[in-house]
Amino acid sequence: MSKSKFSLRQIIGDAFLIIAGALTLGLMALPYLVMKTGVDLGFAQTSDTSLGSCYDLITNGQDLNSDALAASRVFLILVLVAACIVILLGLVDMIGSFMGKKVLNVTFISRLVSILLVAFAAAAFISIVVCVSESGFGDVSGFDIYQIGTGYIMVLVFSVVALLASFVAQTKKAKKK
Repeated sequence: MSKSKFSLRQIIGDAFLIIAGALTLGLMALPYLVMKTGVDLGFAQTSDTSLGSCYDLITNGQDLNSDALAASRVFLILVLVAACIVILLGLVDMIGSFMGKKVLNVTFISRLVSILLVAFAAAAFISIVVCVSESGFGDVSGFDIYQIGTGYIMVLVFSVVALLASFVAQTKKAKKK
């Protein structure tokens, strides 16, 4: 009987990589920006109105009036592409691990793409912070009117999780002579 050649550490790392990439894609359906409506004088309550999901920003962002929001849109598109690549690389790596083929070990490439994913997510987050800070009226800052949506925050969090998961999986080792 042949001994199984797959590594449990490799499979767990790839599984978390795939899950984190999928959650990054899924959580982009959360709001990218929330606007406060109503008056808050200590006794009246404000309500929050979503301005759309991150996907809405990507698809309907032609009429953007802010350069920071346009930059954020571009970075979200790059996050979308990088998350898809991370998922595909995780699947290839997992299949290679099950088959015992070191040729299909693409852990190093998935680490590089995960680093890019975190960089793009951080740049998108910084861009939306700049957009919100620039959107004030008079002496009131944009943070009093707008709130950054949970979509940006979750994309940033799960891109970091994907990066950490890529370091759980092992890279192929060089043969000793």
